[in-house]
Amino acid sequence: MKTMDSWWDDFDLMQKEMRRFMEHVSGKKPHLLGLSERSWKPFCDVFETEHQLIVVVELAGIFPDEVDITVQSRKLILQGERREITSLPKIDYHQMEINFGPFSREIELPIEVESHSVRAKYHSGFLIIECQKKETLNERRVPLA
Repeated sequence: MKTMDSWWDDFDLMQKEMRRFMEHVSGKKPHLLGLSERSWKPFCDVFETEHQLIVVVELAGIFPDEVDITVQSRKLILQGERREITSLPKIDYHQMEINFGPFSREIELPIEVESHSVRAKYHSGFLIIECQKKETLNERRVPLA
């Protein structure tokens, strides 16, 4: 069964595809946001090592100081904006696949992390976020008083 978010995501995708089609027909690039206030979502990978949870986000063309990273419980929230390259003269578009404008991504983390230990770096168009796994006690011997 589809959730409200998945219906909204489908509608958002349909709207973007319709914009691309209209742009193809008119020869102009539309604004990223129209009816929808939603922003685009960068692709990401989430994996873990022995002691860390690593999140890698594809953010080519974005200045690292324009990315806001927030950790809330088991959520990692990324927000920022990719600005369009305005110095290139454009006469006609033949293909449009790069999203510009504000982006937002909320990533549900599979495990608890130590929020104070989260570190981020930007390398070759990728944002790499390293999170220390939260220590959990699965078993503890309880002394008798």
